[in-house]
Amino acid sequence: MSDAHEGYSEKFREAAAAAEYERFYTPGTADHAIWTHERKILTDLLARYRKNWPTCDYLDFACGTGRVIEFMESRMTTSRGIDTSSEMLRLAAPKLQRSELICTDITKSDVPEGNYDLITAFRFFLNAEPSLRVAVIKALAARLKNTESMLVLTNHGNPFSYKGAMWPIHRTRQLLLRIRSAHRRAVRLRNNFSALF
Repeated sequence: MSDAHEGYSEKFREAAAAAEYERFYTPGTADHAIWTHERKILTDLLARYRKNWPTCDYLDFACGTGRVIEFMESRMTTSRGIDTSSEMLRLAAPKLQRSELICTDITKSDVPEGNYDLITAFRFFLNAEPSLRVAVIKALAARLKNTESMLVLTNHGNPFSYKGAMWPIHRTRQLLLRIRSAHRRAVRLRNNFSALF
């Protein structure tokens, strides 16, 4: 694969970025409210389709800090989480009882590590660059066990979705954080420059 995939794949490699991601789902946040809704959707999905899988081998792709796999683990025969960030996996590990966590880039392997009845991919497709989305869909499709297998993903890019309604607030928050960071750097530079004289 080309280095075009390095953008989002690199985003959470640092401990600080992984810790910041973990805070998104603190009770009382918009993301926590969305996760409450997503848990209900997953529960309903399992009630409807679990009968198709006498045993259910499960993959949580881009599992991050373990939010989805922690919820699904006890409902599955086997469960595995894959992420490109060892820092995210480090935060996920204490939450899990028996799931296997693997730090790898599935777009760079021709041989799948397993085949699954159910694969989830939450928050990935909205954030990843288009070429990475295509590469990941191909890699995940190669991991589906059979025609009864299912890939469940979220993509809150639709402006009419609940995530779309939060977009202006999110973008404003990001802009304010950038401005604050730039201001801090400017103050440090000014102080360092003043110290020279």
